[in-house]
Amino acid sequence: MPMRFGATLGVALAAAGAMSTAKAQTKIPVPEAPGVNMALIPLPAGANLEAALPGVIDKVGAANGGISQHSTPTQVDVGGVRMRVEAVSFTRAPNLAFFFLSTSTGRGVCMAGVPLDQVKTAAQPMGLACLRALGVGAGRVVAASPPSAPARETAAAPRPSLAAGPAAHAGNWAKVEGVYFRSLAGIGVGGMVIMRFAPTIFFKDGTFYETDDPALEDVDLAASKAASPHRWGRWSRQGDRFTLTDAKGRPNVYPLQEGALFKAFPASAASLSGSYKTVGGGGNTAVGGDVMIATQNRFNFLPGGVYTTQRSAGASNSGASTGVGSTLAARTAGEGRFNADRYTITFERPDGRRERRFFAFGSRRSPAQLDTGLLFIGDTAYTRAD
Repeated sequence: MPMRFGATLGVALAAAGAMSTAKAQTKIPVPEAPGVNMALIPLPAGANLEAALPGVIDKVGAANGGISQHSTPTQVDVGGVRMRVEAVSFTRAPNLAFFFLSTSTGRGVCMAGVPLDQVKTAAQPMGLACLRALGVGAGRVVAASPPSAPARETAAAPRPSLAAGPAAHAGNWAKVEGVYFRSLAGIGVGGMVIMRFAPTIFFKDGTFYETDDPALEDVDLAASKAASPHRWGRWSRQGDRFTLTDAKGRPNVYPLQEGALFKAFPASAASLSGSYKTVGGGGNTAVGGDVMIATQNRFNFLPGGVYTTQRSAGASNSGASTGVGSTLAARTAGEGRFNADRYTITFERPDGRRERRFFAFGSRRSPAQLDTGLLFIGDTAYTRAD
């Protein structure tokens, strides 16, 4: 195993209370993905997996210079057993994504180190190898439930409504130090682990806010902190290195424009035109199942401030586990007028209804250069489709 993975495994074993002599017996072969290093972290008998895993990840992070990215845990049903997946990146291992996979059996945790350029192709063989090591059936998903909603979408914190009248909190922008976006691990079509982008606003008082759909001038900041504390944290800066501490007190270090934190540009930086799309979904094909859900939203920005939208959705079940195969798809379209100004885009529909959303262009390279191939509408990232 590469030195970084081997050293990380040693820390993980110690954090989990496993005997050091077990290290040599924990490696899990992943023949379909030779670039992946994977090992089983055994837990002491009777250990509470849900309680133990966060501590293991935190200690591994501390030994690797801190956690730079941490995805929301995702769960799928595997052979009637609940499987949990967390994706983490560490500061001292910038070229690897670490995955922690576990099941409700409590037997142990699979830890995998995957080169960033192999994450997409390695996801399925990695998942199957872990299931085999944990003794879950034959390592094939035989039943599936809809993917769990991210923790940030809870009943206690509904998404704010989009405003149409005068901005109620226009003074918010005077409190802003800068607008950025972070890359975070998430779950996409078929349950595949992907990187998503989260626009984030830094305030002069040292707090940060991961944006929701509404434009900032329509957000009651105090109410947002109370309803959605997971969107808030604190930030500090030393040169081009930012430290972001989340609501649970966990610090992550982000070097600017080096893969995890980027500057966001306002609408005034370029003319908004062309087609942009975003793709999402869920399912379990990434871990050997037969259920895949896919959605695509598309904005077409035309001359004269006109826009059209398209939405498509599909679900497929090959029938391997149920004996029944199905595919569904639907498309709807809308149109209207738009106006983008600073970090806000206003949409006006044919019936006169208007709504404001957060807006920004992306960036690339260092120092930051405008990237019109990436933009944000609300908290969703869109990439150029034409």
